[in-house]
Amino acid sequence: MRRLPLVALLVVGCLVFPEQKPCASDDECSATAACHEGECLARVFVCGEAFEGEPGAVCDHCFGHQPGDACGECLGARCCDQAEACQGDPDCKQLFDCFGRCSFEGGDDPRCLEGCWSGAANVPAGNLLACLSDPDHCQEWCGRCGILTPYVGSAECGQCVADLPPLCEGLKSCSEDPECVRDVACRSGCDDPACRERCGGGKPDDFTRAHDQDGYRCGRVCEVGGEWGCVGKYSWRDASLESEQANVELRATYLGGQNAMVTEIGARACTKLGRCTGGVRPQVGDHVDMSLSMECEGSSGRVRPCLDPKDGFVGYFEVTGEGNGRSLVPTLFHPGRPVFADAWFTFPMTDASGARGVARLGVVETLDVTLAHLVVVVRDCANSPAPGLAVELVGSAIAQHEPVFYTSNGAPTADASATGSQGRAFVFNIRLGTNQSPLATVRALREEDGLPLAEVQVLLKHEHFTVVELVPTF
Repeated sequence: MRRLPLVALLVVGCLVFPEQKPCASDDECSATAACHEGECLARVFVCGEAFEGEPGAVCDHCFGHQPGDACGECLGARCCDQAEACQGDPDCKQLFDCFGRCSFEGGDDPRCLEGCWSGAANVPAGNLLACLSDPDHCQEWCGRCGILTPYVGSAECGQCVADLPPLCEGLKSCSEDPECVRDVACRSGCDDPACRERCGGGKPDDFTRAHDQDGYRCGRVCEVGGEWGCVGKYSWRDASLESEQANVELRATYLGGQNAMVTEIGARACTKLGRCTGGVRPQVGDHVDMSLSMECEGSSGRVRPCLDPKDGFVGYFEVTGEGNGRSLVPTLFHPGRPVFADAWFTFPMTDASGARGVARLGVVETLDVTLAHLVVVVRDCANSPAPGLAVELVGSAIAQHEPVFYTSNGAPTADASATGSQGRAFVFNIRLGTNQSPLATVRALREEDGLPLAEVQVLLKHEHFTVVELVPTF
C-alpha cells in the first residue's frame, strides 16, 4: 500500500479561510464568521441540519466538513455531543486545532500531522473518533475502517482496504489510537525502511502489521511496490537508538494452505556461519520474542550471535514450530539487513505437505524435504512487497536446484519471470555439495533493465527452508 497521505483529518470549529481581520471575540467578526485564535475565519457549514431524515442537533463544531459532506452532516446529527465535549477539552481542542493548521499550512506533508499527537490518550478525542467510525453512528459516511480510510489513497484503494478484514480492522484500530496514528503518520513521511522501523520504536502498530502481511492484496490498485529512491542512500545504524540489548519479535504465517495457522513456535539466534544460542523453547502461539545483547564472546571464547557495536546483528534465526497438528519444516530466517535496536519480522513457514502443494503449483513435480529450499520476499523503500524483480541464487556449494519461480495474484506459477504483488520467489530442491561454504548470495534485479537493487548472503542447509527478506541495499 502507498504511503498514507495523512492530511488533516478534521478541522476544529467549522472555520476556514481567514478574513484577514484580528479579533478578540465572535462579536467582532461578520455574521458568517467567528473568532478563532485571534483571527476572524469564515464559517463554511453549520452542523445541525437534517440528516437521513433525522433532525439536526444544535452543534456548532462540525470540525471543518464542507457543505454537502455526508460525514460532516452525520457528525452534526449523531456525534454532536462528542464534538462539543472535544471543543470543551483544552487538549482535545488543541489536537484538532493542530489538524486544522496542517490542513491549511502543511499541505499533504504527513510530518505535520505527526507533531499533533503528544502520545497520551485523550478521552474526548477518542470518543469523537469512535463515534465517527461506529457502525450505529457515522461509519458508513466517515469510513467503514475508521476515519483514516479516506487517506490511504484513491477511492479504489480505500475500497480494496475496506473489503479486506485484516487491513480494515487494523486501520480502524489505528484510527482510534492516538499513538498509532502518530506512528503511521511518521512512517508515511519516511523515504527508506530504516526510518519506517524507527518511527514505531521497533514495535509494529495494528495497521502496519496488517499492511506488511496482507497489503500486497491491494498492491495494484494502491500503486505500491515500486519505490527505489532510497537505494544506496540510507543506513540501518542510528547511534541515538543503539543500546546494549534489542528485543526482536518473530511472527510466523502459514505458507501453502487456506485457514491454516502456526500454533507453536520457538527460535534461537545464530551467527552467519551457524553458531547458535540456546534461544526460546517452542511455545503456544504464532510469534516469539527474543533478546539480543552486546556479549559477542561466549564462556569458551567462541563467537556468539550478538549486537556487534559496529555491524549490529547480521546472522539469522533458526525457527521451529507446529501448525495444524503437524511439525513445520525447520526454517532459517534471514532478516536481510543488520539489527541494531528493537525490531519485528513476519515470515512464512510451512510443513512438508504445504511445501509440496506450493511446489506443485510452481510445476515442481517432486519436492524432496531432505534437500534445502529457499523462499525470498523482496521489499521496496516503503517496505511494500515489490513486483517486477528477477531473483538470482549463486553459491559455490550449490550442486543443482529447480528453476526460480514466482507468484502471480498470490499463487505460485511457472509462467512468471519476475516477482508479482507478493514480492515472492521460490527455489526448491537445492542440492548442496560437501566441503564447501554453505553460504549463498541471493540478489534481486529489476526485470526491465537488470539493475541490481538488493543482495544478501544466506545460509542454506539440507532439510531446512531458508527464508530471506531482500531490502534495498545497493
